[in-house]
Amino acid sequence: MGEFAFNGDPLSGTGKGKTHLFLADSIAPDTEDELILTIVVRLGTPAFSGTPAPSAAVEGYIYQIEGGGDLAEFAAEVKPIDPVTTGLPPAGDGYEYRSFCLEGSDGLATKGFIRALAEMP
Repeated sequence: MGEFAFNGDPLSGTGKGKTHLFLADSIAPDTEDELILTIVVRLGTPAFSGTPAPSAAVEGYIYQIEGGGDLAEFAAEVKPIDPVTTGLPPAGDGYEYRSFCLEGSDGLATKGFIRALAEMP
């Protein structure tokens, strides 16, 4: 299911889909890098909303983006940003890119983690 939601290869054990992590500045004129996750979602997915983990639903799939300061708890705020796609392959037919930033990761002074989940209830 996750392979389809993120446009991965269901025949490959490593085909987790098109998810990409970046260290980049997402807010001009700020010059500090943040932790950014760019993923593909199904074309026509509405805007992600909710705090601290924004989500969106389309075609029976629910996408959710979670962030945290460690791998034990994903309770940090994540916010949608304009897609960061520099150097990425095309999203693929029926898909589009979306990007998210881990709040408080400016300058990357501490560890940060961000992940994308997809489920079909």
